[in-house]
Amino acid sequence: MIANILPKELLKSAHSLSSVGAIGFAWKHGNFAAVVDYLIEHDYFILGGDVYSIIDGEISSTYDSWYIQKDAAPTKKELLEASRLKAVTYVDMYHRRNGSKYCYSIVFAQVIG
Repeated sequence: MIANILPKELLKSAHSLSSVGAIGFAWKHGNFAAVVDYLIEHDYFILGGDVYSIIDGEISSTYDSWYIQKDAAPTKKELLEASRLKAVTYVDMYHRRNGSKYCYSIVFAQVIG
């Protein structure tokens, strides 16, 4: 679970997804890249993620998401960087187009080898 992996500083800025029936957290645009960078630095591949709106403090799914294939790059280092770039680019673009009333969850897996 991500709560056991991330430092407390990054968890403080997280929004719990329990109100939408999901286990996990999502982050606003301003904190998202720091979470992704931390995961990448610790050899976690970003598989994708989901977008949630926050309106009057209530979180709901937008049903928007992104993903990347695990075979997107030939080496571990390139795979980690490709997954980081895909996640950060998607969220940056979503934020520019739609504004700041959104948060983003992260689906990840540890890269071994």
